[in-house]
Amino acid sequence: MWREKEKLLGCGSYGQVALVNWNGKPAALKKAKSKTYKNCFRKEAVILKALQGAGGAPILYGMKTVPPVLLVSYKGSRRLCDIMADDTFDLLRVGLEIGYKLREIHTAGYVHSDLKDDNVMVEGSPEAPEVSIIDYGLTCLSGKTIYLIGNPETHPWCAPEVLDQQPSTYASDVFSYGYLMKGILETRPQRYKILDKLFKQAMNANPRRRPTLNLMIKVIGDYTTSPQSDMNDADPDKKLKTPKCIHRSPCDKVKKRKVDPSSDLVKKRKSSPTPEFAKKCRRSIKISKLNQAPKRYNMRQRKSTKPGTRHLQKHETGHNLRPRFLLRNYAQK
Repeated sequence: MWREKEKLLGCGSYGQVALVNWNGKPAALKKAKSKTYKNCFRKEAVILKALQGAGGAPILYGMKTVPPVLLVSYKGSRRLCDIMADDTFDLLRVGLEIGYKLREIHTAGYVHSDLKDDNVMVEGSPEAPEVSIIDYGLTCLSGKTIYLIGNPETHPWCAPEVLDQQPSTYASDVFSYGYLMKGILETRPQRYKILDKLFKQAMNANPRRRPTLNLMIKVIGDYTTSPQSDMNDADPDKKLKTPKCIHRSPCDKVKKRKVDPSSDLVKKRKSSPTPEFAKKCRRSIKISKLNQAPKRYNMRQRKSTKPGTRHLQKHETGHNLRPRFLLRNYAQK
């Protein structure tokens, strides 16, 4: 199927990756250390087949289960971490291209869950870099849970919910993308306060407080000369408000309606009673209800002026305004 290994590209906890010659073209051979990774390799093969190159993902050429082996297209040997100190590359533009590739993965319904500088390949010239995101071993559908053994110290690029074995969402990749872009921003001599604030918000521990990926792409595009960006040569000191929540963006703000001072609505508001006046009205209504209470009579019998006649004499105060419990006590006396 493939010839002898030509060059060892890298090693990891799962196994190793080597450069091989497959049908006259270079290919990457990913081989596991043991059979326990068989299901992981099978899952990655299914994801690569579903992506079909979206996000710069390698094309699947073949797979074997015994031993677990994956044969994929070769994406080059230059990683993002290798060009961090290279002044010939516009790293902010490279970061924007990474955002476009990550959006393609999200469009397919997947979350990468392991976005870092080691998993980003950069090929081509500095004027037209070609970015590819690789290593889909931890990729899953949005809303699914992956089991990753790590902590914020060993995996600072991973979102807290991923390390806590909670469902991974698109916001989890936004956290990793913000961590990646923050590292790129630190390599630039010129400081962009708004970008620094945006990347810090992307690394918020609460997924609902992170900005969307589309918003990050738009803001980063304002500071780069990428042909895909909407605005070029933006002012680094300009003020641009970033949202506090992914469900709110500057374009979603509702404009307040201007009310004409001569309108009926303003007149109605001015004629409305004040709280003190309303309180007095409620008190007067309460007193009027008490005054309309039924008349009570004194049950003491009294001899009339005419002999042989008896009648009930009305209480001297007329309407009784005392509470009921006082009336009961008074009647018992």
